Amino acid sequence: MPSYSISLWMVDAQGNQLNYKEHGPFAEWKPLNYSGDRILWAQPDGRISLWVVDAQGNQVSYKEHGPFGDWRPVNYADGRILWVRPDGRISFWVMDEKGNQVSYKEHGPFGDWRPVNYADGRILWVRPNGQISFWVMDEKGNQVSYKEHGPFGDWRPVNYADDRILWVRPDGRISFWVVDSQGNQVSYTEHGPFDGWRPVNYEDNRILWRL
Repeated sequence: MPSYSISLWMVDAQGNQLNYKEHGPFAEWKPLNYSGDRILWAQPDGRISLWVVDAQGNQVSYKEHGPFGDWRPVNYADGRILWVRPDGRISFWVMDEKGNQVSYKEHGPFGDWRPVNYADGRILWVRPNGQISFWVMDEKGNQVSYKEHGPFGDWRPVNYADDRILWVRPDGRISFWVVDSQGNQVSYTEHGPFDGWRPVNYEDNRILWRL
């Protein structure tokens, strides 16, 4: 039975750690991302749990949903959950504050492009060769414009949020990119390595990690 511990870091504009709080372990539940005082979790059986958390990541309340067949949750942000299927289709759910589905729109499939996350009106995608694509979306998840970048060697994108892309390398180092509206790198800093800990996502001046 897998279990995961998490660490929620408060970071400055360059991704430097200011403080942190660890939680767990949580048997079978896997943390997917932190956004807007919520953490999205997933179970192997297809259920999800949306936690309301305080500034340190302590659970205030939660609501479970599902399971949802072969749809896999990618992330929660801005009142939406992005989902993906093995055939490459995505589903873009508008949610209420407890994670109940209000409406949805399906798109794709998109070949060998894999959705990394949705935030701030954009979906970040990655291909097996390391290329990324930065899509501007409307409120239903329709593509308005896009820009491709890379590939970037053995750096793997973790997520985009708040004009930043978080990256990770196999050796445990992370890179924190400030990007423009098309995903072009403006500046970056590197940190780590962080043995055993894997970065889950960055948003709202916090990095969520899992062990």
